[in-house]
Amino acid sequence: YGPKGVGALYAREPHTIEPWLSGGHQERAKRPGTENLLGIIGFGAAAAAAQDLTRESSRQAQLRDQLWEGLASRCAPIMRNGSTTLCAANTLNVSFLGLQAESLLIALDLAGISVSAGSACSSGSLEPSPVITAITDDPARHESAIRFSLGRSTELQTIKVALERISRCVARLRT
Repeated sequence: YGPKGVGALYAREPHTIEPWLSGGHQERAKRPGTENLLGIIGFGAAAAAAQDLTRESSRQAQLRDQLWEGLASRCAPIMRNGSTTLCAANTLNVSFLGLQAESLLIALDLAGISVSAGSACSSGSLEPSPVITAITDDPARHESAIRFSLGRSTELQTIKVALERISRCVARLRT
């Protein structure tokens, strides 16, 4: 939740790091250019907020599991892609069997639900997600996979509204 383009590097032995850009004497001559003060302040705020990461991850995992349970009961046949225990707390990938992911993406977008059919770095690609192809060799699951992401602002009411809208879209596409 920090600003884009800013980060931190902790080096046990900073004298061993060579600069990869030259000019200026910022950061003990390790980088050129003026420091991004607003970015640094934002990074600090994000680092402070990350201190409750364990509690927040647990909260998001509970919401993710409630989303899955609601989808499983309302939108069958569906399959969860990936482990139920060894997974990111904020992400759920589901194959809505018998549907095309692209059609469901459009329907959900029109219903105010933002989802994706792959990772953000592969948006626009027509190829199935490498993650899904590693999980299963079933093309039906590849072409119907949708990824849901939760965040700090996701609440139980958000999940309830999403479930209602998703189930309506899935039912309409399946008829």
